[in-house]
Parts: sequence; structure tokens; C-alpha cells
Amino acid sequence: MRKEAKFIGKTLDEAIEKANNFYNGKEFEYSIVSSIDTIFNNKIKISTKLMNNEDKKSISSIERKDVTYGYAYIKSGKLIVVDPKVGTEYARIKFNSNIKIKVNGEESYDSVMVQSSDDIDIKIPNLMGERKININISKDKLEAYLNVEYNDGIRYKLKDCNEKEKNNILNLDIEEDVVLPTKRYNKDEVIKQIKEMGIYTEIFEESIENVIEDNIENLLISRGKDKIDDEEDKIVEHYKNKKDKDKYSDRIDYKNIGYVEPVLKNQLVWEIIRGNKGKDGLDVFGNVIKHKIKQDKKLEIYENVYSIGDKYFASIDGKPYIQGKLVSIRNLHQIEGDVDMKTGNITFVGDVEILGDIKDGMKVTSQNDINVYKNLLSGEVSAGGSVHIGENVIDSKVVAGGGDIDKIKALKLLEQLQLSLKELYSAVEQIKKNTNKYKDGELIKILIENKFKGITSIILKLMNAYSPVNSKIYILFREKLIGIASVNIKNYVELNDILNEVNKEVTILKESIKSIKTVDIGYCQKSEIQSTGDIHIHGKGEYISHVFAKDKVIFTDDSSIARGGIIKADSEVRCGIVGNESGVPTKIVVGKQGHIYAKLAYINTCFVVGTREYLIYENCKDVHCFLDKDGDIVVERLVM
Repeated sequence: MRKEAKFIGKTLDEAIEKANNFYNGKEFEYSIVSSIDTIFNNKIKISTKLMNNEDKKSISSIERKDVTYGYAYIKSGKLIVVDPKVGTEYARIKFNSNIKIKVNGEESYDSVMVQSSDDIDIKIPNLMGERKININISKDKLEAYLNVEYNDGIRYKLKDCNEKEKNNILNLDIEEDVVLPTKRYNKDEVIKQIKEMGIYTEIFEESIENVIEDNIENLLISRGKDKIDDEEDKIVEHYKNKKDKDKYSDRIDYKNIGYVEPVLKNQLVWEIIRGNKGKDGLDVFGNVIKHKIKQDKKLEIYENVYSIGDKYFASIDGKPYIQGKLVSIRNLHQIEGDVDMKTGNITFVGDVEILGDIKDGMKVTSQNDINVYKNLLSGEVSAGGSVHIGENVIDSKVVAGGGDIDKIKALKLLEQLQLSLKELYSAVEQIKKNTNKYKDGELIKILIENKFKGITSIILKLMNAYSPVNSKIYILFREKLIGIASVNIKNYVELNDILNEVNKEVTILKESIKSIKTVDIGYCQKSEIQSTGDIHIHGKGEYISHVFAKDKVIFTDDSSIARGGIIKADSEVRCGIVGNESGVPTKIVVGKQGHIYAKLAYINTCFVVGTREYLIYENCKDVHCFLDKDGDIVVERLVM
């Protein structure tokens, strides 16, 4: 039988079991030659050697002496047993579970009595060395990292003790004898493991060779190629646009936010800069990483523009305008001074630019944008587009978005009517389940006159003030809902027919409302400001004015004042100082999904969110007002 042999198993126990079968239960020593632990491969190789009698003698040595009590000690790692005189007690050895002892072929546990003539076999556990390879892949699968761990083995021996102590009971202990270096991987073994992991990209062999003798932690051994996405095309505006941020302060110049510098005929206005093409990447497993392919940007000419390749030029003097992909140059009517009795009222289909004031009683109307450099004084401005007034609005009216203002108001009323009609239908349905005392038309009339009075009020506002609503609906209202007309309803299900017509009109109105427009002013006093988009007030603020925006009202300066009047927006009102110490009533209104912010709010300020109101009864700062998930008004603030 061979004295030495090697065995491979998926685990150490499996390898030892193979060795036991090979040696037919005879005693042998083993050491770990290699250990591989990866995702795809787990195996361990051990080297074994059959133990001979000399090996056993090296573990324990026996000696006899004539003493009163038997004792034992350890010398140079060997057990020495001294027998006593006949009839007295022999030596006893104690040991922990890590040490295995057989006396005369019988295994002992915890402690055993021994004499010099006994065949004592002591097996001391050794710490087997091991080595491991681990290959980690980054989350994006673009990098592979090598981890190599070596843990050397340790051979132990019995710990020496002094013979002079003559211990009748000897407590065996062990100590480190020799470090058994674990076999190191060579470069070929490591590369083989890397390839078995499926690494496809180049392996950095030189890096591996330089450090393979030591433990390795997160050594980069292979790198894929990252994808390079296409660069997006850019549209460059070759004209002065004050919507851009100031390059030094990184702040928007709200005072001139609406101003766009006019351009001249044949001037380059827009240019498409094409982005560079990208390329696909490759991960460490050889999988292709697709790059993002851009969509080529295009500009569509609406009017007064011609193109040469990706460059777009003005065909007339005017004002550049871009909305989405659509570009145009609008006619520009410029007044170099004031609008007064000398110039008369201004009505123009294109943009209007006024370098001075609009004086008392004068009116400026445009289907596009209006830009006033200075003041609007007791006059009126109405634009189909946006309005910019550089300084003050005093005792005047400003409308941005033109006819859409009326449509938006009509839409709000129709949406209120939708809700009221649904509630009326539910109320009628519930009552009819309990009683048939009234005819359907009579019941609806009673409910409208008592519980749903708002329905009549909404309908009258629509019929008396707003033209966008379809006349067919007016006829339905007159014949079915107003006054005693509701008694004409034979079956309450007819309410659904009315509701369906209202729903249709709401859809039509929403589709007909054009893109939102903006008003930018410095200060307003005793004025009415309306916009289908935002209203920006960048100066001292407002005083006793009605400010209405479809989306937001923003006071851009925290020190600006909102004193008196009503400020209303659907989504947000953001103020500096609201009211004053004297308690001038000021009302801030937003929709039910809206938010109100104020740096400081004085008493008598009323916040309205949806249908919920909150009156400020003590001065406070850092105010945030909104509805919570239960529909209750919340006012977060710090009391001053």
C-alpha cells in the first residue's frame, strides 16, 4: 500500500472520507494542498501520509521510575509517565475534547489513568491551511476584481510542563509547534479560474503575477468597455433672451424675463448643433451594452424664416418666437416713446414693444406679446401672448392670454357645476329610496331651492358673463334647471343627460385653451392683473389689487409686500410680506391641491385653499398653508 496519496473532494470531509477508505481505517496524516471556492467551482485537494510506529512514538514517550505516587509531565512535546510504588495511585491525565487519546486501543474521554506500560496514542488536532479564490463583478458588469486569501496551517504539540511539579493529575494543553505554509497559486491556476467564471475581456496577467504570493483584495483583473450614448442635438438661439440666467449670479433676471431682442432680416436666429454619435459597450462577459440613440432634433418653419442646412435665418425684421419645434419671426411694432394721445391706442396683430410709458386712458392690444419698458398708468394692456411691464402698474388692467382668460373662468364654473350635479343626482336617488311623495321634477326643484342653491348661481354667471360656452347648454339650463323649469324633468335620470353635456363642454374648453402665458411686472396698485399662466411681481409688490393666475403668483423678492386685495392662483402663491401691522385685510387663494407660502403674515390675512379658509389672528413668519390628505387646512408657521 502506498504511504502517500492525494485525494479531491467538494468538501474537506469528502476528501478525508476517500482517504479513510483508501487506508482501510489505518491512521494517517493529511494537509490541504489547494482549495477553490467560486460561484461555479468548489473543490479541495489534500495530501495524506500513512503513520508508522515511529510517528506514534514521536507523540508519546514512556518512562518508569520508582516513586510514591504516579505522575506525568510533558517534555519537548512528549508525554512522560512515571509509575508509583506498587499499590499506590497511578498518574491521571485530563484533556479537552480537542485532544483524542486511546489507551491500549480504547478511546478515553475527559480523563484517564495511565501507567508506563500502557500503549498511549495521543492525537493532537492541527489547523489545516486553506486558500481561496473569489472573483467579484461590479454591478454594471464592466469590471472584474480578484480576491485571493491564504490561511496557513498550524501544527500543534503538547505544551511542556515542569517535571518537578510531579502532577498526579496532569492537565494536557497544546501550543503552536510549526506553521505549515499553504501552497500558493500560480498565475496559470488563477487565470484558469478567471476563465471558468466566463470572463471574456482582456485579463491583466501582469498585475496578477506581481501580487499572487500574498493575499489580494479587489484587484482589478479585467475591464469591459462602457457604452457611449449619442450626444443630444442642441438648438442654439443667436439672439438676446432675458430668460437666461445671469452668468455671474446664476439668478434669473425677473425684471426683464419677458424681453427678447428683435432680429434683423437675414440674421442667423437659430442653429441646430448635431451631437456626436455614440457606440455600444461590452461587459466583461462579452455581452454587448447597447448605447442610447438620440432622436434628431428638427425645427419646423411657421412664418418669416428660411433655412440653409441646420441654420435658420429671419426673412423679415421682427421678433423671434419658438414653441416646441415651431419657429417664426413675428412682426414687431415698436413705439420709441410713450403711448399717449399723440400715438392713440395701439392695436397690432404682432408683438408690440413700447420703450416709454402707457399714459392715462390709453389701451394697447396685441394678438401676441406686449413689452412695456416703463409704466402702465391708468391704462389697459391686453395680449394674446405674454405681457412684460418693466416698472409699475397703477390703476390699470393687464390681461395675458387674451380670450383664454374667459375660457378658464368658464371652465372653473363648469367643473363646479359637474360636482354639484353629481351630488344632486345622489341626493335625489337616496330620497326616492325612502319615499315617493314627490314627482322627480318637483323633488329636484325643492333641492335646488334649498340645499343646492349654488347650481342656479353658477348657471347665471355662465349665461350672463361668458361667451365660450355652447348655446345648446344654455337651452338645457333654461328648460331643465333654472327656476321652475326643473319641474319639467320627468325622470331624475335626465340629470345625467345634462351632466354628459357639461362634460362634453369641459372637454372642448380644455382642448381650446392655448399654451399658458405669463405676466411680469414690477409693482401694481389698485389694478387688475390676469394671466393664463404665471404672474411674477419682481419689485415692491402689490397694493389693493386683484391678481389672478391660472398657475402661480410669485413675488420674487422676499421683502416685497402684498397689502390688501385678492391674490389667486390654482397651484401656488409665494409671497414676501402679507398685510401690515394695522391688519389691512388681504386674501390669498389657491386651489385644493395648491400651496401658499409667505415669509411674514400679519393679522387679518385670510388664506383659502380650495373651500377651506384660515384667518391669521397673530403675526407669524415662515408660513406654509395647504390641505392634508383628509382635506383639512394646515398652516405651518412660527409665531412672532
